Amino acid sequence: MLGSDMLYAVPRRRPGPISEPQSSHHGGRTKPRDAQARINCRNIRILVWEMDPGLRRGTIWEDHMNIYDVNWIAVVAAALAGFLVGGIWYGPVMGKTWMGAVGLTEEQLKEGSMGKIYGGAFAFSLVASWTLAHTFATYAVDLDFATKVLTAFGIALGFIVPAIGTNYLFSQKSKTLFFIDAGYWLLFYTAMGVVHAWLG
Repeated sequence: MLGSDMLYAVPRRRPGPISEPQSSHHGGRTKPRDAQARINCRNIRILVWEMDPGLRRGTIWEDHMNIYDVNWIAVVAAALAGFLVGGIWYGPVMGKTWMGAVGLTEEQLKEGSMGKIYGGAFAFSLVASWTLAHTFATYAVDLDFATKVLTAFGIALGFIVPAIGTNYLFSQKSKTLFFIDAGYWLLFYTAMGVVHAWLG
């Protein structure tokens, strides 16, 4: 007999007249119709919930939604890797070209609050890294090294690049700036994917 904690597992119906299950005779044998099939499915559902208490307590859902259940070392390391990629990409590789595309000089860049800029950029990197770690831990589990790297690259190619491309079209920014920033985000997520695949 099921306990009181099992009763909510099955949705209750409003009381009403009970009709006998219809049957048809083929060759002298009786075959159950939809009413009997629904009763059988209801009994199976009760049995499954009774055998696995974790289902009715929602533990499986809670495990998948535990936002803290990630490799935090990998989260920080991947954010640092992406931050390092940005320093190289916007420094010796594309620094002068990028300054020309945005119309800034070195003097103007130095006038900005470097602590606020770099601190905020690293905070955003941590958010991106945690989101990638949560994806690998919850939705894209049991992936090999190469697939994790390609998944991270695909996130940048399929989500980040189209987003900034749309913004740049409406703000009428140059194609040069688009390709510089798009290239950075592809490298950024690829670097994070490598770290998460390695440490995860």
